[in-house]
Amino acid sequence: ERIRALEEKIKKLEQTSTRSQGGGTGSMPEILAGASAYRAYPTRWGIGEKVYQITLGNGGSLRGKFDHTGSPGMMAVSSGRDSGKWWIKGGSLCTKWSKWEGSKTICYTLTKKGESVFASGGGLLSGKIR
Repeated sequence: ERIRALEEKIKKLEQTSTRSQGGGTGSMPEILAGASAYRAYPTRWGIGEKVYQITLGNGGSLRGKFDHTGSPGMMAVSSGRDSGKWWIKGGSLCTKWSKWEGSKTICYTLTKKGESVFASGGGLLSGKIR
């Protein structure tokens, strides 16, 4: 039940983000620049969730923030931000955060389905990007 609620929340955020962006007919860096991805994860204590918003900026800048709520519908009880860089290498999307994910480079395999782009690779950006 809780996972279904999180999936619905992410779906609504992604739909809002996708509508605000232009079409995707250029190269992969052009398609991804300005895209935002949303991820929600239950906390390890089972109370509340962390909701991440990650933006792939123009020129390779990477921005992220998260809010941690105590339970669904509550105001944020903690939050955080980070920044980094993103680039395309050999058809993969690579990211490196200043703090998150241990400041390690993580590369994702990209799959384009229609106007949507999906990343797989196990990090924060795994899932629908655009």
